[in-house]
Amino acid sequence: MGKVSKDVILIILAFFAIYVIWGSTYLLNKIAVNELEPFMLAGFRFSVAGI
Repeated sequence: MGKVSKDVILIILAFFAIYVIWGSTYLLNKIAVNELEPFMLAGFRFSVAGI
């Protein structure tokens, strides 16, 4: 077991970032459904998708 290369560390960090970003969408969806009206939520989603 030698030195861990920078590429391996970057790959692990990239997977961790994907895990955090992907996982946070469920929490944000739960909050949005409880706080926003349906049409406002749909409009926000389409606005973000259009950017």
